[in-house]
Parts: sequence; C-alpha cells; structure tokens
Amino acid sequence: MLGMKNRRASLPCVAILGLVVISLILIVQYLGMLFSAHPEVYMVMRSQCANPIQNWNGKIYGIPVWTNWLGRGKQEHSILYRGDTSRGNASALVAGNLRSIVHDDNALMKGAPSVIIWGTHHRSGTYISQKVFSRICSFMGWCCLFHPTRSSAQAIHDSLEKEQVVHLFGHNQWIWSPQEVLGPGIDYRFIHFHRDPIKKVISGYSYHMGGNERWTKEFTEYQNLCKSALYRRATSGEATGMPGAPATKEEVYDHCAAAHLCEPCCRREHQKTEASDPKRIEYQMRPKAEYEYLCRHLGSVPEGSNLQQLLMTLSVEEGMALEAALDYYENLRMINLSEATKDDAKTLHINVDYLSNNHRAAMSQIVDHMGLDISAAQKSSLLSALDFFNLKESWYYHYSMSNVFHNHVKDPGQAKTQTQGEMREILLKQPDAKALYEPLARRSLEQKGP
Repeated sequence: MLGMKNRRASLPCVAILGLVVISLILIVQYLGMLFSAHPEVYMVMRSQCANPIQNWNGKIYGIPVWTNWLGRGKQEHSILYRGDTSRGNASALVAGNLRSIVHDDNALMKGAPSVIIWGTHHRSGTYISQKVFSRICSFMGWCCLFHPTRSSAQAIHDSLEKEQVVHLFGHNQWIWSPQEVLGPGIDYRFIHFHRDPIKKVISGYSYHMGGNERWTKEFTEYQNLCKSALYRRATSGEATGMPGAPATKEEVYDHCAAAHLCEPCCRREHQKTEASDPKRIEYQMRPKAEYEYLCRHLGSVPEGSNLQQLLMTLSVEEGMALEAALDYYENLRMINLSEATKDDAKTLHINVDYLSNNHRAAMSQIVDHMGLDISAAQKSSLLSALDFFNLKESWYYHYSMSNVFHNHVKDPGQAKTQTQGEMREILLKQPDAKALYEPLARRSLEQKGP
C-alpha cells in the first residue's frame, strides 16, 4: 500500500516536470523564430564594424525605441541639406575601406572582391531587403552599413569613412548610380529592388490610408508645392520656366522640401547630370505638367490636415491621384535608375512582385550575383536560412510583418478598394495621371528568371 501511495504521489511531479520540459522546448523554439525574424541581432554580434550597433534601425516590431547612429548626424545631415559638403569632392573614397583588408578568422569569407550595395524604394522591398542582407551579413561575418533615412550620397560617404572596412551597405530609398556614390576605381556589385510604378502607387494608397507610418499623420507642408518659385516659374509661360532652364539650388531645395515622400528624389530629378561632387551639381526646370500635377493633387492637402485623414475621406479616384503625386518623384527616379543600369553586368535588378512569387529563385540570383566565396554546401545552408523570409510560406515571418504592432504587408485599406486591375484602370482613366504614369509603366523593367 505504501508503494502504491508513493507512485501516486510521484505522478503529479512527473506531470509537472513534463510540462516544464515542454514549456522550455516551446520557449527555445519561439526564441529561435524570434531571432530568425530579427537577423539584425546576429549581424551585430558577428559584425567586423567598429560600431556594429549602428546597423540596427532602432525599431522593435516597427516601433522606434532608439535612434540609429546614422540618424544622429549634425545639422548638415538634416532632411533638407543632408551631407557635409565642406570637404569638397565626395567621390574621393579610399578603396581600402571598401574591401576586406582586416581578416576575421571566424568569417567564412576572407576578403570581399568588391563592395556590395543594395537599394530599395518605398513599397518596393524596404523591409525584406534589410532582413535578407542582415542574414547574409551575419552568415559572412561582415561589416555592413544600412542607412535607414533618406540620406544623401555625401551622408553615405561620411559613414563609410568612419569604418576601416565595409563589405556591404544599403539604403531604404536609393536614388543614385553606384558611380555617384563610389566614384571611379572601386569595384561593386549592386542589387536594386524595383517595382511597376503603378503597382507601387496602388500599394502605397492602401498602406498610407491605414496610417502605418507616423509621417502620414503629421506632415502638412504639401501646400508649398503650389507656392514655390519653381511652380510659379513653370506656370508663368516665360522662357525661365521652360524645361531645361537653369534653377538655383535654393529654389530646388525649397520646392522639394514639400515633396515628401522623397525629397532627395525630387532634388536628384532636378539635376542636369549625374555628379558625385556636390559643388558641381547644376539644377534645371522640369516639365510644367509635373509641377501642375503635384500642386493639383498633393498641394490640395488642407493646412492642418494630414495625408491619412485625406485618403480616408477622398473618393478612390481622388485618393489614387493624390498617392500618384506623392510617389511621383521617387517612381521617376526608380525608373530612370533602372534604365541607366539595365545593361550594367554589375547590377542585378529584382522586381519585388517576382520575388514574392519566386522567393527561392530570387534569393539564389542575389547570392550568385554577390559572388560569395562559399562552398555549395554553405550556399545551400544560406538559401535555406533565407527561406524564412518567404512571406507566402513562413507563417511566423508573415506574422512578424503583419501584427497589431507592425502592419507592413497587410494593406489595411484594401477592404475599401477594388482589384489591382481595376485600381490601375481608375488611375489611368485620369488624363493628367495617364500622361505622367503611362510612359513610366512602359519603361518598367521585366524580371528575368535565373
């Protein structure tokens, strides 16, 4: 009887121990998925950078909790005049700090043959690119710099100079050719994420309607697009307002300050030619139709209102026109950059819609283009790790990108809208939008498979 009682008494202990073991296993698995969803942690831990914490964008589930080091620049690095131009030629980069001259015995690769660059555009792979390249950087044990802001080429140049060795750097709103940033004599591999400009407008319309980004509830200076000197000149009918007429830096910066979402895109599209030296940049007027379109649809945001409020109250036709104006300069820059680099063997263009439907194939193209000095087994291991960021198959990654704290991939405004084909037709039925966007859509690059 005593033995029977002891066995009965031990049953609850065994059950509790079993629950503890199962709980520990679940916690370990959850932590593994959590860290997989945030590869920046491993990237920082394995980084060769002197200041590796700068790689983190300062957000947890999309909530800012810290200011990234690259966003703490002095006043010259403001959104208007980002970059210290006092030192002259921005193209005078030292090739050594873009090569792996300091070898890490723990790194899989002992030297990057060329600096690797990635660049995205709004609603065109900004988040997945950060995750993918964070994972690659941690795998290789590299020093990688990610610019989270709408920085200038000079700001990137400043940050590169602060590190002894940089293997890879990226930017969430890339607007330059590689040569503009690197100058001559530095080898590179460029991965450029892009998208059909009208699909980008449709995605942005739904996304901004949900107010997922703080600036959509705060920025209220769009009215200045109708008050700028460039707008007045363009609509004056005088020769000084014709396309190609000279414009001053002050006029361009003043006008483009009201062109948020992408002020640097606006400034870059007003440049006469590509120039890496900020002291040699010349500006010019653009077509009258562009100034009128932005004033008519984006400049109409009432003072004291904000973008999200307006999108929620406008008709679909009016809201799409507003979004098309908001995205215009960035879409123009994306298409011009794609066209300028389409025949460059050192540049790989990744259409994010192709990536969404062909994740493994796109990842394989990226890894191959980077020229990583790794074995076939290591490449297979890396591609398996990158499969975690397949939105269609990775349930936890999809949750991490579409939860109540961070709703980036689930467009909250879609319930109010039609299909993509119908939305496209709604935009292109408007003559002024069609005049600007149909030529851009025709120039959009098609994605080639591996």
